[in-house]
Amino acid sequence: MALRRFYTVTRLFNTYGRNTFQLYSVHKPHIKFEDTFNYKILQHFKRNTVYKTHTVSGNVHQTFNEQFFKSILDDKDNSNQLSLSELLDGIVVISRRYDNKVDMDLVGKIDDECFRRLKAGLSLEDTLKVLDALMSLSVRTPQMKSFFLCLQLFIKMLKTGEDITFQQFLQTLFFVSLIKDEQPVREYFYIVNRKLSRQPNLLNSLNPFELAIFCNSIYKTGTKLKDEVVLKKLVNCIDKNIKTLFSQPYLFTSVIKPLQHANYKDYKLLDKISKLLVDDKLRLDDVDLIGSIYLLKLYANALYEDEKIILFLADSVLKSLQNSDDNNEVVRIKDISVILRAFCQYGFDSLKQRVIDHLIPKIDKLFETETHHKRLKYCIEILLWLNVLGICPRKTMEGFLSPRNLERGRRDGKLKHHSRVNLLLTILSIEHPDILVNRNVQHLKEDVVPNDIAIHLSHPELNKVQEAVKFLAACEIGHIKSFQCTYLVPNLYIKGIVIETSRSSIAVELLGERACLHATDIPHGFMNLKLRLLSKMNYSVILINKEDIKGKQEDLMAKIEDEIRRIDNLQD
Repeated sequence: MALRRFYTVTRLFNTYGRNTFQLYSVHKPHIKFEDTFNYKILQHFKRNTVYKTHTVSGNVHQTFNEQFFKSILDDKDNSNQLSLSELLDGIVVISRRYDNKVDMDLVGKIDDECFRRLKAGLSLEDTLKVLDALMSLSVRTPQMKSFFLCLQLFIKMLKTGEDITFQQFLQTLFFVSLIKDEQPVREYFYIVNRKLSRQPNLLNSLNPFELAIFCNSIYKTGTKLKDEVVLKKLVNCIDKNIKTLFSQPYLFTSVIKPLQHANYKDYKLLDKISKLLVDDKLRLDDVDLIGSIYLLKLYANALYEDEKIILFLADSVLKSLQNSDDNNEVVRIKDISVILRAFCQYGFDSLKQRVIDHLIPKIDKLFETETHHKRLKYCIEILLWLNVLGICPRKTMEGFLSPRNLERGRRDGKLKHHSRVNLLLTILSIEHPDILVNRNVQHLKEDVVPNDIAIHLSHPELNKVQEAVKFLAACEIGHIKSFQCTYLVPNLYIKGIVIETSRSSIAVELLGERACLHATDIPHGFMNLKLRLLSKMNYSVILINKEDIKGKQEDLMAKIEDEIRRIDNLQD
């Protein structure tokens, strides 16, 4: 991959005939870099001698004056006469002298010189010092060609097995994560995953702050931890430091992100957190909205079954949201969508009422502004999640729904956005068809081809039910005319079995692990949605629970036969 020139991706400013770019500023309140986790990480590196950072020398301002910088711009090559330490001093001075804007041509010269020295060969320690100094310059630092070269050098070092400390490894991990999703980053994190798989105990050497750095860096690049041993070790580290992590919500938020991304569930950890919360030994920060949301997501993704703790977390999120509103802070439409998505995992009426009381007024207000058009996918998600919960704010729906908005939503990014538009239209076509008619929106159903052959591999429980129905049909019991394993509700991908008898259309639905809250027979939110829509579609429903599946096949067949006879009012 060609190295990218810094100036090709930087916003240009026309200042006295020169190009300049925005700088990190710890003095300007509107930038607030000092409030970010990245700033805290860089300060952590500087405070601890085990990390390699650059320390500015005492006489730096005597060396680097206006005349010196002018000579560099005039191509007099003064920079190549500097020692590495002096060069890094110059970088820091540039960031301080120009405060909020830096001469881009000057930075380009410095970038060239850093690149030249890296190509010539620097130790890992010196490479880390270069990166530390560059980070004082700009939010665009990760797009400098010298920064990008460092990534390639890190990959080479790891591949050749060069001996590095875990602190150096963690520091490189942080810098690499700033580049995010480029191909070399994926290559680097492939090596990271392999290293952790071989040495999962390395995580034990991290303190809570370092653990958060590790997790945040992994998450920011989209890397998914797949090794079960590594994930268990990560959970153990979180468990061991739970009170410290909870005391600083941004740390806790960071460490749980990789677990969510890996869709990893540890119910012992959730049970422990629940007990500590209920006993008031852990407290959620009312002003930390993001932390509250991520904790709610952690439970919702695991389909945690305790209604009491879910309502506790929901109330915490809603309180944080109200505090943000009271403080005139901007509430992101994305956050509203994430909150509603978590609520959708549950079918609790108490959650639905909280949405009506606390979120609907905020949603109505958000949709009245023009800003939502810039976040079209989140608007569609919000309307979908509300309808999953059984809430249809007609005025907002009718104000937003249009063929143009929906078509843009289908085209907006990933396949899941297309699917969400279609699911929203499916729900409306079944429960509120008049809205689609009024807004001149056509509902185009997706054709889904049932994959009966693969059911026994992907869903053995459902396969057992299908075999029972197949036997009953073969024996001509219950007047079964036909049956099929399929996604009966278009665009809602929960498989079931539909039976056609001489009198009825019957849906056989499995309340197994995939359709229920953890360790219960309580349908989760999307299964609740399916059952609700099936009723509107005039299907009779036979529910098969976990005990039915665990029992004998003949007992399962007897239950299905009895239910068919009851529905069709057949005599023995």
